Amino acid sequence: MISYLQAAHELDLRWSFSLQFLPPTPILRSNSECAEARGIARAEVDLFMGYAKEIAADNELHFNLLVDLYDLMLVHGLSWNDGSSHAASDRPHAG
Repeated sequence: MISYLQAAHELDLRWSFSLQFLPPTPILRSNSECAEARGIARAEVDLFMGYAKEIAADNELHFNLLVDLYDLMLVHGLSWNDGSSHAASDRPHAG
């Protein structure tokens, strides 16, 4: 069994790795491009949720807590290694 922090890191690694295999999101100039973008976004969410459920179940963790921790870490720009802050200058600040 692993900690929530370790599980969030594993979730980030799996999800980030799998995103490279999805097609790039189109520019959204037409209805068909919007439909294609929705399909890509749906695939991203499905991958994330699937990985989160699997990691939570395998490690006897609460799914919702894992997803909440992952979200909080992204929003606040925290490190996956130790939970400490690090510079996230390329990320917009959530207001």
